[in-house]
Amino acid sequence: MARVATPKAPTGKASAALDAAALDAAARVSPKGSWHSLAKKLYKSENSFQSVSEALRAQGFEVSKSTVRNYLDAQDDVLIHSPVAKHEVWKSIPVAGAETLAARKAMVSAMKGEGASEDKVRMYLEREEARYQPVVFHTYNDDPIFNEPKFLDIAADCVRDWHYSTRNQIEGEGFEYFLARALSEAGYEVELARRGNPGEDIRVKVQNQWVAISQKSENRSDAKKDVISITSLAPHRETLDDPASCVKAVKAAVQHLKGYERMIYLKTGEVYFPEADIGELGVAAQGYTMLEVPKEKLQKILAGLKEEDFHEQFTKNSDGSWKRKKANTVHISITGDEDRTLFSLTLAKKEGRVRIYNIGTGWCDLVNRMWAPALDGSREDKE
Repeated sequence: MARVATPKAPTGKASAALDAAALDAAARVSPKGSWHSLAKKLYKSENSFQSVSEALRAQGFEVSKSTVRNYLDAQDDVLIHSPVAKHEVWKSIPVAGAETLAARKAMVSAMKGEGASEDKVRMYLEREEARYQPVVFHTYNDDPIFNEPKFLDIAADCVRDWHYSTRNQIEGEGFEYFLARALSEAGYEVELARRGNPGEDIRVKVQNQWVAISQKSENRSDAKKDVISITSLAPHRETLDDPASCVKAVKAAVQHLKGYERMIYLKTGEVYFPEADIGELGVAAQGYTMLEVPKEKLQKILAGLKEEDFHEQFTKNSDGSWKRKKANTVHISITGDEDRTLFSLTLAKKEGRVRIYNIGTGWCDLVNRMWAPALDGSREDKE
């Protein structure tokens, strides 16, 4: 079992204030621009002011966290991935007006006059009704992409269309294409990664910066309450024949994580629309929760694993060689403070995959929740 310790903050306030002042003073006397471009580059991969400050200090630049933040905040080409907590409700409940209903009636008459089958007429009416189903978002921070009103407005239309046309929940490659369509129609520049691209799935241009995003989603058959799993975090090419090769496999995953800025996870669940939001009780919905996996924390935890963390998964032979206890996998639990399990790490030999299971949703950042029309359009009363 690998244990991750959380460093404790210093308690001496006066000393901390002096240290910060000294670091800021050192930053001001440093040659202008000596660390600025490096800070931008580091932040794009680390997404953490503290990590950037530590990396700069390791290279001889005495720059405090606050100095790094103040500088990056002022840059037009740097997207700060630290959304402020902000709970808001956004509703899309369109109503078909008199003109729309009249046009619909006229279309049905025309279709019947041309000999259209009952099934064709029914499909037309279902499609029309689908355009007017409610979609509700609860946003939990001021995320500069996924909680922007222009994105939510288009995403509502896209999810209605997806549910009607596919009769399936949004998952897998469908999540990638759904998100790409919603972002494109909302006015963002979007690029889908080429098939087989390791890491990122989509790139979005925001504030003159391309943001690489890895998208993960939940398969309904594997869904569990309050936890998520990433069955394909990263590939590896190690034999897993000894603890050293396990560490190399994990290092490959760390390198993989550095290939994008954000990891977005879509969790699903069949629920009801919030009664307060639509003014009606017992309306079935397909629920979605968008989470952001804390990539920087994950990177640090994985980068800190050592050979001894994998020893329990092997037996040592008399000649000093190692033998894996399980035929195809190496599995360890990662624990944090108070020995509480953060997640389980599995290295699969045959598939060449690094996997993470049972990440608590509370460990992730909650971006938003969405309630969309149920896949079968059913309505039922709550018991």
